Amino acid sequence: MFPQGLSTPLVLAFLGALASRVSANVKPQCVESYRISPGDTCASITDWSGISAAEIQILNPGVNCSKSLAPDVGQYFCLDAYAPACTHEVTAVTGDTCSSIAATWQTSVSELGSLNDQLDAACDNIIVGQQYCVSDIDCYYGNDYYCCTPNAC
Repeated sequence: MFPQGLSTPLVLAFLGALASRVSANVKPQCVESYRISPGDTCASITDWSGISAAEIQILNPGVNCSKSLAPDVGQYFCLDAYAPACTHEVTAVTGDTCSSIAATWQTSVSELGSLNDQLDAACDNIIVGQQYCVSDIDCYYGNDYYCCTPNAC
């Protein structure tokens, strides 16, 4: 994932700088996963994958590399991820729901949930005044400054 020889502090500093460039609310998307097998440890995974135990823990919240992975056998761990840049956020107002925001911005409740880490699975925790990502691409409903239709530019 990262060039060999980079120190963990350097990698973490890079990830921190990268994270500051994307919305804090956008969920990272896992692009490479691995199914935990009996006998796996964070050390054995780092040996063949080239990522550090610290990166495993960052990519997989709740994983503690100082403990056994036995309870996680059969589960999938993320080994590489990216956080898509949010290109348009809206601020929730009184009466907003996931459904109303999704409808207004011509997206789905599922997509809204996948773009916003702070929303729970039921998508019933919209907070007035909080910003929510409604698009991770430049072509979104209401953007008149971007060529969104084929052959229109």
